[in-house]
Amino acid sequence: MPHHFLGEYPVWTTPMGNGPNPALLLHCALAHSGAWKGMMAKLNTDLRALAFDLPSHGQSGDWDGSGDYHDLARDVALDLLGDRPADLVGHSLGATVALRLAVERPDLVRSLTLIEPVYFVAAKGTSAFKSYKASLRHFAGPLMAGDKVAAARYFTGQWGDGRGWEQQSDDERAYAVNRIGVIPATEAQVMRDAAGVLAPGALEALTMPVLLMRGAESPTIMTAVQEALAARIPHAETAVIDEARHMLPITHPVPCAATIQAFLARIG
Repeated sequence: MPHHFLGEYPVWTTPMGNGPNPALLLHCALAHSGAWKGMMAKLNTDLRALAFDLPSHGQSGDWDGSGDYHDLARDVALDLLGDRPADLVGHSLGATVALRLAVERPDLVRSLTLIEPVYFVAAKGTSAFKSYKASLRHFAGPLMAGDKVAAARYFTGQWGDGRGWEQQSDDERAYAVNRIGVIPATEAQVMRDAAGVLAPGALEALTMPVLLMRGAESPTIMTAVQEALAARIPHAETAVIDEARHMLPITHPVPCAATIQAFLARIG
């Protein structure tokens, strides 16, 4: 059964760690809360973390298409946070939700770790953003034509763990295909900043410690996003994991855990 409900919406949660400090873990698109297990097993901190399945992922309920997908993900995370400040750790899509929470409810965020946040619009005006936006035709074209398999193949090729489509299991491919519609549902936020997370002064007002992480082999757009966010967030720390691509919490759990552990140790 789901462990939590937002109204009647079922949310699957997975506790990780037994420390005194609450933390919330927000996974990437086309994954689930279990994606954090490898990294959390290597993270020796005082965290009492709660991971949850984003809407339409894992064992949480499906998004019904009404309203805004990102709004629902934010509302779920906010409900799980309760009223005590927590350490937020987000990856990719989950990192965009975590950043939005930090801007909208800074009183609930003790620290913020953003692993490859896909707030692409943060890099607007750069050549990397222009190239990335042009590349979306390879994803949007097949999806608009109803070819979810081709769209999922392209997406996981760009943002997956480095394995080719045929190297993935039947279950993994089916999972991606069944959820690929979530990706365009996030466009209003990640490509246009509909919630105003990047509005003038919004990031500059953040006072909590912030760590920005990316993989050294990730798409160029992620370098541009990290640089853009770091330039606006006061005292933000940046880290690059060698030889890693976008799925670094899964493919490189040891250096990811070590980087986060050192960050949390510095802030006390």
